[in-house]
Amino acid sequence: MRNLIVNADDFALSTACSAGIIEAFKRGAVTSSSMMVTVGGLEQAAALAKRENLPLGLHLCLTYGRPAAAPGGIRSLLDEKGFFKDAGRLQRERPAAAEVETEWRAQLERLLSLGIKPDHLDSHHFIHEYLGGEIEDVAIALARELGVPLRRTAADSKDRYRQVRNPDFFFGGFYGEQATLEQLLALLADPWEGTLELMCHPGRADDELAGISSYSLGRQNELEILLSPRIRAAARAQGIDLVSFAAV
Repeated sequence: MRNLIVNADDFALSTACSAGIIEAFKRGAVTSSSMMVTVGGLEQAAALAKRENLPLGLHLCLTYGRPAAAPGGIRSLLDEKGFFKDAGRLQRERPAAAEVETEWRAQLERLLSLGIKPDHLDSHHFIHEYLGGEIEDVAIALARELGVPLRRTAADSKDRYRQVRNPDFFFGGFYGEQATLEQLLALLADPWEGTLELMCHPGRADDELAGISSYSLGRQNELEILLSPRIRAAARAQGIDLVSFAAV
């Protein structure tokens, strides 16, 4: 068995970002996406995903956007202005695990209220693994409760994640200058067996996206690569099935 999940992170980050992901899903190699719910425009993004039957997971956030939970109950996650702290500060100051759970459950409820049940969980900036410890345990417990896979990026953490489903392998190197068609074709030619998740960040670059993400033109580059018919052709030649997390 050789299965490849091509998961596009950051659905709903912006209109152009979501449009690019949908385009890569309909015409290219993307098979799945992860939706942020700490941003604006959620109703439109959810309607677009449902109309196009895009498989969606929940992109758990602690470092971007506005919290879904009431600020008074998650003080250890927020800075003095009421925004999420950055990842470095979160690591230094160690947020309360109970407050992280409160926020992530609020994010889940927000996604469910949009009529979307997530088929997997992952996190923005790998924050559940970056913080580790009790925070990582919160994500594992939530995935187990939902009965869905949870992204696991470290090969040596398989035992820690034994209570939840996850792909056999993870590839996060398709990013920035390393995001090339040649790299993807080499990945497909590599003789791995099982299920591999490829993380990507396609999107249509515009002024709105450039104003909120330093990775704007990079998203456009990823999109153009993922639209190449050579990827699907190479997958077929290598006996690889392009699947969503439903196959995990």
